[in-house]
Amino acid sequence: MGGGFSYQLSDFEDTILEDIALKPNNDGICNGKSPTDHDCVDCDESDDGNYDEFSSIDVRDYIDQFPFENIVFEGGGVKGMAYLGALKLLDEIGLLKKIKRCAGTSIGSVTALVAVLGFNAEEIEEISSVNLGAFLDVGKWRVIYNMFQFLGWQNYTSFYDYIGTLVEKKLGNKDATFRDLYEKTGRELCVVVTNLTVLHEEYFHPKTTPNIPIRLAVRMSVALPGLIQPVKCRVNGHTALYSDGGIIMNYPISCFDDLPKILDRRNKFARDEKTSDKTLGFIVFNNDDETNNYNSVVTRKNKHKVTYPDTTLARKALDRRLTAVRLGKEHQSTGEAISKFLELAGKYDIDCSNTITKDELTEVFKDETFTAGQKEILFGENATIEAAMKIMDKDSSGNIDFNEIVEYCSRKGYALANYGILGSEKQQINSLKDFTQAFFSTVSLNADQIGFSSKDLPRTVGVHTHYVNTADFSVETEDVKFIMEEGKKSTLAFLKHFAATKLKPKQS
Repeated sequence: MGGGFSYQLSDFEDTILEDIALKPNNDGICNGKSPTDHDCVDCDESDDGNYDEFSSIDVRDYIDQFPFENIVFEGGGVKGMAYLGALKLLDEIGLLKKIKRCAGTSIGSVTALVAVLGFNAEEIEEISSVNLGAFLDVGKWRVIYNMFQFLGWQNYTSFYDYIGTLVEKKLGNKDATFRDLYEKTGRELCVVVTNLTVLHEEYFHPKTTPNIPIRLAVRMSVALPGLIQPVKCRVNGHTALYSDGGIIMNYPISCFDDLPKILDRRNKFARDEKTSDKTLGFIVFNNDDETNNYNSVVTRKNKHKVTYPDTTLARKALDRRLTAVRLGKEHQSTGEAISKFLELAGKYDIDCSNTITKDELTEVFKDETFTAGQKEILFGENATIEAAMKIMDKDSSGNIDFNEIVEYCSRKGYALANYGILGSEKQQINSLKDFTQAFFSTVSLNADQIGFSSKDLPRTVGVHTHYVNTADFSVETEDVKFIMEEGKKSTLAFLKHFAATKLKPKQS
């Protein structure tokens, strides 16, 4: 139960099938139904009213014009649950049925699987209720042993079994392969994994790994290093160790641009302008992600009032924000007090010796511009000249020299050489859980830009998950609903903007 991950299947002696001609999926264009025939939400409605400048646009009127045939999802751990909100919207407006190809990395591969299998909005809602933390079912007492023996703490067998139930529900066999999916639906799935043995990414797809079970590939792609055990598997005649695709290619937005070139890893950044507009990509980011690409995608959706749910994670996030504000104010007050003290110390340094005598310090204290509040901040309640001398005159020389001033300011939280750079929020790491979360948040932040070019911004939907981080496996139902709603709003805003700026106006 708590040991290594294993699967009851023989090795896969796949060969690349060059003769497969990937046919277009003609069944995907709503089967002749008008978009208004689908059960869907009022696409112009939101909790806070008009949240984007194109509120009068009904995207269902543009379904036949949208060029998207492919959807691609970035990795992002728990943040990726927000993608389910985007999928629900795509299904409700009738756009999901037009999609022929889906790809993803890590949690993005799970979303791609849900999309390519054809789950509808109601089924997606049911999938969103799954407790991600329940899959982490190996106890802490196995951490050290599993890390050394199996290169990861969690075997994630329960997750592997769950993905099998999703595949079985739509394809009739939990071990259905990439070939099975393609032959039964006409749709293609591309799962990005990292081959740790040769240190490059691989694209599991009907053309490259037709006989690999889909659930096994997804299990490989979600194997966060250290947390989830990698998978040893024989593919195309070579045995290798496979892990999280996000290590090398976290956002495979170009994977369908020129498929033959992409499947040859030497051309992993190939981009065909003629086909790139057929791909719609999705990324996730939270309050800790500060990159130009994320800032660019978030500006598409005008700022709207966001109400956090009453959950443990949300309360902690608000507490951190309030604490940061309080500390920021305290830091600012301390800085102002130090600035005033240094200003007056220079003013009353009568002999220009760059040291402060007790007499000079007395003049500083007597100056009316040096307030009682500033004295208290620096030297404590009911601060006196004697107390200030004792605090700063470390060598008891009777004078306060420059080095003693620098040291004192540093103890108050201000390095004079880097004035004002402190006060930013830090990660509190008090346990193994805190360390694990901080580690994976850091890995995620650094990995998020892999495969991401500014040229891809026009075809990328950015979903803000606010306080939900990569490794927040303790998310509650309301947290998931919250970020799913953000996924829905961001996708709708993107489609409205796209319709208004790139498609033909609706004929009246």
